[in-house]
Amino acid sequence: MSGDPAGLDATAAAALPLVADPLSDVADLSAGVASTLAMYGMATSLAERFAESDRVTSVALAATEQIGAAQSTAWFAINRSYTLSRMGRLAESFAHVRRAEELSEFFPMVDPYLACARARLHLHHHGDLERSKLWCEQAEQRALPRGEWLALLFTWDCRGQIALRGGEPAAASDVYRRVEAASERMGVGEPCLVSWGRHAIAAHVGCGRFDDARRVLGWLDGCIGRLPCRWPRIAAAAGRALLADLDGDREAARAYFESALALHEGLQLPLEHVETLLDYGAFLRRGGELASARELLADAVRRAEARGAVWLAGLAAEELKVAGGRRRRKRLGELTPQERRVARAAAAGKHNAELARQLSVSVNTIETHLGHIYAKLGIRSRSELAALMARGGVADEN
Repeated sequence: MSGDPAGLDATAAAALPLVADPLSDVADLSAGVASTLAMYGMATSLAERFAESDRVTSVALAATEQIGAAQSTAWFAINRSYTLSRMGRLAESFAHVRRAEELSEFFPMVDPYLACARARLHLHHHGDLERSKLWCEQAEQRALPRGEWLALLFTWDCRGQIALRGGEPAAASDVYRRVEAASERMGVGEPCLVSWGRHAIAAHVGCGRFDDARRVLGWLDGCIGRLPCRWPRIAAAAGRALLADLDGDREAARAYFESALALHEGLQLPLEHVETLLDYGAFLRRGGELASARELLADAVRRAEARGAVWLAGLAAEELKVAGGRRRRKRLGELTPQERRVARAAAAGKHNAELARQLSVSVNTIETHLGHIYAKLGIRSRSELAALMARGGVADEN
């Protein structure tokens, strides 16, 4: 958390002998061993060694489940949800949040982190801003009395993103000032733990608080000097592009955006990649370079939809429309048979509980289906689904 890469070395020294073992019989693992693996999984995620993190967090979670350590299982399910979310595997991330929910009534100490995970996934996976805001409120109510400041950082970052992308940069800037102060107070020097720096710079620039933007950029520069990960470099390049554009130096801004895109190559941060494409495309569109803007924005839409990132797909699609582009017509046949049943019933006005009873599944499963439907059809709400189907905007392959 402090941003000291030696912490990863120390964790690796304890975990690597365990990771080197095939770990085929996880039932023999103790809770202490599982905890070591989980910490190493988080550290490798922050270091952008995602394949390693994926394997280790999976083993740690399986170990705690098999030895019956329910409280550890709840924590590690949230931990793994975070790692999967960074990797853009949103549906899997949501499934692990639901697993933690099954245990949360027995272990209320996980509630603040569960609520902020819900807020993040309702935003990115389902594109449901109102439910995301409600979960943010619940996370704050649960975290503040307990002094769970890390949960608050995640929650405030979610609030800041909603305000920033919703056209309220001043409100977002206020949130990120709070995030920055709390991070400093906690000694959180790891910029990838709660990746707020990029959004903070954009918010500060958007409302004219340029000194604040440059201060955050300076902090990212300091992180770049000591950490091996690429995300701080991407965030700093994107921030410099915004400041260069503000100064009227479009060529410098273009070079910074190109630098950010180059850093994304081979890096498994797909949602961050979408944001870079979205911001670069918007920059080109504002400068009248519409053909180039449409190319980047269409790529952003495709990448977001492929990951089930409904909110980002919608934002990119809106920007693409302004740039004069059009998304390809969606087909109901692109949905699975179960998703088609859910789509038709939801468009007809049935609520999630009714759908769950009708299809003999849980409400959470219906929510997951709707998230996939919205992503595949490029929409963000039930009303959009109903309107799309009513006007024949969704064709059935049959």
